[in-house]
Amino acid sequence: FNSKPVDSRVTFMFLLFKKSYRWIGLIFLWAFVMSYTRIYLGVHYPGDIIAGALVGIGSGALGYTVYQWLEKRHPLVKSPLL
Repeated sequence: FNSKPVDSRVTFMFLLFKKSYRWIGLIFLWAFVMSYTRIYLGVHYPGDIIAGALVGIGSGALGYTVYQWLEKRHPLVKSPLL
């Protein structure tokens, strides 16, 4: 089973990376530290973290792709994150 907290952190990191490169180092560090604490506390196995990160990257990429598609079809659609 993938880790849902890691999934959401990586999705958030991916979407912010697409918007601004300025804070990516800090956001990546935050996602890494929070993911590591899940292993350290014994809540998840490393495979759960990796699976959560992959799901997060996939959902972030899908969300960004849908956002771009909607923006082309309906130029007035604006998202506060993107």
